Amino acid sequence: MVSGIQSTTGKIQTRSLCDVATGAHKAPKAAHNARILDNGAAATRGRLDSARRCSYDGAMPTCATAFTEKSIALLTSDYLPKIAAATSALGDEGLWWRANENSNSAGNLLLHLRGNVTQWIVGGVGGRDYARQRDQEFAARGGATARDLLDGLTTTVNTACDIIAAQTEASLLERRQIQGYDVSVLDAIYHVVEHFSMHTGQVILLAKARTGLDLRLWTPRTAASSTKPPSL
Repeated sequence: MVSGIQSTTGKIQTRSLCDVATGAHKAPKAAHNARILDNGAAATRGRLDSARRCSYDGAMPTCATAFTEKSIALLTSDYLPKIAAATSALGDEGLWWRANENSNSAGNLLLHLRGNVTQWIVGGVGGRDYARQRDQEFAARGGATARDLLDGLTTTVNTACDIIAAQTEASLLERRQIQGYDVSVLDAIYHVVEHFSMHTGQVILLAKARTGLDLRLWTPRTAASSTKPPSL
């Protein structure tokens, strides 16, 4: 986007909004002077700026580290504790309750989450052997206890988090063939985290609908808890 100004010759000149913001249109003489600064001084400043950037960048975590650490924190410190609270409220009987035949029970969702994390991270990203029978995750109507399912899911998530923690900037861009999809390792991790979040919400809803209990998953933010992940 440009705006016009009237020159002393009566012609309309244009300037960009960036020029307006920086005042570049006001000082042609200053711009000329800047171009004839001592080359040695300019080069010295450049070397100093480069050194500062290198020092700063080296002290900061990479985007890869930030991404993997946040993914692990969400899975282990946010979603799993909420699922644990919900399954505890449901108990072994309520764990397999379905609102209707077209819906899943919390037990089905825990089986499904374990299968998804196993296929996408343990097998897909980590390259480890795995077995998954996806249809049975939704067909199950009972058998396992809440403790059994939660322990199994927790073990799988911990294994997956070890694999996630080992990823680097380079490995996050590597390609994988997972469940018929051609994805990057970053894509795979991102999918598992958002998929886990969605089903965590469903488990919470099932527990509240079945028991009518306040699961107390949210607490007011205080100075003491300011570093904890946000609760929903």
